[in-house]
Amino acid sequence: MSVDSINLQKISVLQDQGSGNSPRIWLFNDLIKCGFPSPAEGYADAEIDFNTYIIDRPSSSYCFFVKGDSMEGLHILSGDLVVVDRSKPLQSGRVIVCCLEGRFTLKQFVKKGGESFLVPANPSYKAIRLTAESSFEYWGTATRVIRKL
Repeated sequence: MSVDSINLQKISVLQDQGSGNSPRIWLFNDLIKCGFPSPAEGYADAEIDFNTYIIDRPSSSYCFFVKGDSMEGLHILSGDLVVVDRSKPLQSGRVIVCCLEGRFTLKQFVKKGGESFLVPANPSYKAIRLTAESSFEYWGTATRVIRKL
């Protein structure tokens, strides 16, 4: 069966701000199985806009590339692209971006026993206890991780 004979539709990817055009890619309706493929499985029949699939609130979101290994335990790896929503409130248990002592970092924010911590997801690093003297500025909550294979 050729690609031309399959009912395919295109999907939008992040829009080029200058031209107003969204590049399109194909979306297949079925999930990909890692076992034996079935010849009876469906065809591409839907359209998806990555802008709305990846970014919940475009006006309050930004992306950055990760450098380092402190969040590997949460499967956030060096080179990953992280989407951050700055409209989400600071909440214990969430992975956040913050500026600490003038440097940006990505860590899990944890409130425990009346104290606040920035916790790495790698046992090679120690948690950072936030104090009244800490220069801490919350920049948003990580909402998506995008990785090239």
